[in-house]
Amino acid sequence: MHKLIELELSNFRGWKHLHLVDLDKKGLCAINGINGGGKCLEKDSYLYNNNTLTKIVDVSENWNPSGFKEVFLRLTAENGRKVTTSHIFSEDVDKIIKLTTNNGFSVGGTEDHGILIIDKDCRFKFKSLSSIKDDDYICIDRSQNSFVDGYPNIEYVQDEPSICCSGLAFNPPKVFNEQMAAMLGYYIANGSYGKRKNRISISSSNTILINNMKVLSDYLGVEIKTDINYGNSSIGGVWFARFMKYLLDGNIKTARDKTVPSIVLKSPKSCQINFLRALIDCDGYYSKKGDTLEYYSSSENIAKVVHLMLLNFGIVSRLSFNESAKIGSKIYNHKYWTVAIRSNNIDIYFNKIGSLIYEKKEKTRNPNKDIIPFLKEILYEEIDRIKNLLNVDRNGQYKIGNRHKRFINTTMIKSGALSATYCKVKSFLDHIKNYDDVYSLFNKDLLKICRNIIDFNFYFDSIGSIEVPSGRKKVYDVTIPDGHCFFSNGFINHNSSIRQSIEYLLLDKIQDIEDIEELPHNINSECTIRGVITRDNGDRIEIIKHRNHKGASGNKTLLSVNDDTTLTHSDRRQTQKNIEELLDISDGSIYSSTIFSQNSPSFIESTEGDRKKVLYSFLGLDKYTEYMNKAKDECSDINLRIEDFQNKLDKVQVQILELDSNIEEFENRSKTYEDTRKSRIESLLITKEEIKEDNSLEELEHKLIILKNEFVDDKEIDIYLNKLNKEITELTRKKQEIVSNINQIDRELKNIGDGTCPVLKEVICNRLKDNEEETSNNLNDEKNRLLCNREEISFELDKQTEVKNSIIHKSNENRKIQSDINQLEKEIAEVKFYNSRIESQKKEIDRRIKSIREEDNPYFDLKNKAELRLNDIIADYKHYKTRIEELENELPYYKFWMEGFGRSGIPNMKIEGFLEELETRTNKYLSDMNSDMYVKIDAQAELKSGDIREKISYKVLSTNKDITDYHSYSGGQKQRIKIASLLAFADLLGKFDLIVMDEILELSLDDGGKISVVRLLREKAQDIGSILVISHDSSIKDSFDTAIHVCSNNGVSEIVE
Repeated sequence: MHKLIELELSNFRGWKHLHLVDLDKKGLCAINGINGGGKCLEKDSYLYNNNTLTKIVDVSENWNPSGFKEVFLRLTAENGRKVTTSHIFSEDVDKIIKLTTNNGFSVGGTEDHGILIIDKDCRFKFKSLSSIKDDDYICIDRSQNSFVDGYPNIEYVQDEPSICCSGLAFNPPKVFNEQMAAMLGYYIANGSYGKRKNRISISSSNTILINNMKVLSDYLGVEIKTDINYGNSSIGGVWFARFMKYLLDGNIKTARDKTVPSIVLKSPKSCQINFLRALIDCDGYYSKKGDTLEYYSSSENIAKVVHLMLLNFGIVSRLSFNESAKIGSKIYNHKYWTVAIRSNNIDIYFNKIGSLIYEKKEKTRNPNKDIIPFLKEILYEEIDRIKNLLNVDRNGQYKIGNRHKRFINTTMIKSGALSATYCKVKSFLDHIKNYDDVYSLFNKDLLKICRNIIDFNFYFDSIGSIEVPSGRKKVYDVTIPDGHCFFSNGFINHNSSIRQSIEYLLLDKIQDIEDIEELPHNINSECTIRGVITRDNGDRIEIIKHRNHKGASGNKTLLSVNDDTTLTHSDRRQTQKNIEELLDISDGSIYSSTIFSQNSPSFIESTEGDRKKVLYSFLGLDKYTEYMNKAKDECSDINLRIEDFQNKLDKVQVQILELDSNIEEFENRSKTYEDTRKSRIESLLITKEEIKEDNSLEELEHKLIILKNEFVDDKEIDIYLNKLNKEITELTRKKQEIVSNINQIDRELKNIGDGTCPVLKEVICNRLKDNEEETSNNLNDEKNRLLCNREEISFELDKQTEVKNSIIHKSNENRKIQSDINQLEKEIAEVKFYNSRIESQKKEIDRRIKSIREEDNPYFDLKNKAELRLNDIIADYKHYKTRIEELENELPYYKFWMEGFGRSGIPNMKIEGFLEELETRTNKYLSDMNSDMYVKIDAQAELKSGDIREKISYKVLSTNKDITDYHSYSGGQKQRIKIASLLAFADLLGKFDLIVMDEILELSLDDGGKISVVRLLREKAQDIGSILVISHDSSIKDSFDTAIHVCSNNGVSEIVE
């Protein structure tokens, strides 16, 4: 057994200096205090308690200004995880550090207060405020989603207004809902409480908002009057005004003093959506480009709370302020705050909260705002490393076997922003999965880091300012046994305990602190942890660990055995390995047998799988796990390789089928091509045979001569026609002259009388009558002669006209003959031209036949290439098939050892013996605590089907109860079982005569339970030497053999005598 006899700390965590001696003689020792020195937040810090955004000072307003109190709060931690506090401690300190990020998230606390950052290796770690630097990136948790489930009740009792008060009666609702949340949003934005305190007024000229306020007023049963000219709406009367004052927490002051009503923060998600929508619609601005949505307020409280409320929805906004504002010509000399939403957070806002007056403008958002610091450079290095392994050339290609492949596309990472972004990293991770060669070589730890970052989805914010406010400040330390992390002001915060010094001394690490740079009291102090251990053989072992030392000491670890420093190595990791080998300790043995805290691995509460993990660690069975994992990795690797080869084989089979089909298709097309070639040649030969001299030339020339003989010269025809026309014209004239004379004779004949007086109607003279007859006869004779002449002339005219028509007909025939002559001459010319080209045509056909015969058949080459490719693929097929057979023959060997080294093999046999002893000792300690409970631990369990399987079952039985499930017992009973189990493990696996129990008595034990536990611990201390019990409960210190009281003075832990 080992004895820790001395522990000395210098500038460790909250301690300036601590020196404890004779630790092996302390017996049962109580250390009362505040977790060995707290890391505290300022009083104005916000946290989510029971899913409600609350100031830390508000949960402690009813207790002493400074001091320690047991307080059970249900807080929100990273990604919405819920944790429970055990205590809160408050004190006044001289110095705090105030950190503000670029987006306005701020936290103030003591120098040692830890917040979560991402380091340059892209790992999350807690870093103290004093060690934060300007180039650090803070983890802002945007995945809280902390909202209550139910609607809060309204505990409002309506007072009767005085008789002189005006206003309609109002029936106040009993439950707060979305409509009231929206009304409060309008009021907080632009509302006022009338000077006479009898009405509510809200200013807005937007008709959509005015109409919505009318809808809300109707729902609430109150009257609304709107003055459109002034854009002012008066809602309800005195009764409604008093109800609104209640909802506003009585705060009816000026705009600068307004706050977000507490009932809104206690309301469910839907109510908070309506509140924020109304608030920002009424007092916000959405840019014309659609790239910025801003909310303005003169109230610092409202701006900060809205900033955090938006973050709870996953919306990262930027909080800023101006020292003054100019409205018109008037300057207001006080701060005006702006909450600005930009980039893709605008889309999140419209999707989750929305707007009644703003319509989202579809716009490509800048993804380079949501960065992951330092990851781009790390991915660069990894990509270059893989390129070197694969010998990627400048063209981005590499060779695997006989095949050339193209390297993955890395432009999504290497182009664009200076830092990697969530969007690009997600795309890159999805992209590389499609490239087996690259993915298999990719650093698996780096892939895990990338996935871890994406899963947590933190927003990484740069440092805006780091300040040290003047004057003393009230600060609060929150004790959270389960993990020590909680959410405040957007940050992930951390606290710790005194056991960490012993934990770090022995193991060189601390469960709840990832970054050991946090160990020094402050960034400039030299931290030292020194311990002295003795062994049963008399050896004196001294371990000294330096952190943050200057010069050669640096972060060195010193190990001496009886003043012999041979085991001290220049590499502190090797020295730590020597410490663990020398003391025969490991993480599992120390955490199970020596150092206990509320977040230590619990065998009872673990799942069956985790219980086996615990036992593997406790019993040193990890070597079998290592052997099994190696066999498993081999099996997995072989299966993956078989799967890979099978996939390749499947692909090759598909390619073979495709190539066979292609070769057949090329063969058919080749035959078709040759048939077509033959057909073309035959067609040309036939055409050549058909080309013969035209013998119709002589016949055509003979026809031409005949036609030319029949042809009369057009000039002769024209002369003769002109002559006929003149003759016809003259005959026509003569005929017309004769007709005219005849007409004249007819008129004269008509005028000759019969001797009768035209007046008297009597014959005047016979002589006169005789003369008229003579004249008439003469005229008739002349007329007859003229008629004869007319007939002669008409005959001649008809004859001449007929001759003319005959000549005209001949002229028309002459034109047809001319057309026929022209056609014959053309045909003769064509025949002559055709006969002249026969030889050249035959030569051209011969040339074309030769060209066709010399054409290459393109399908010959395609077929040959396909056959060569097929041969290569068939070779690959045979290779893959052979490799699969080899691997399948190799697989059973590794499966055998995987099962032999697995949990149902050798380790299970060792576990069975241990569990039997563990059960016996646990029941003994339960009996010593006067408990009627006992445990039954089996390495096998019976399933409902009646089958038996390898499963560690842990049943808790009682003489007074029929239940067997540990979780069904009361808190005090569970605590007794846990302590009995811890002591049993200490008996079986303990290497030290010391046990450190951190806050093990804090939860669920009543006074009687604490007394029985302390009595048992005292008896146990007599057996092993010392048990240190770290507790905040000073009421039990008198029950201990010794007690050490720790207090905090201005952030420094001290022992009070």
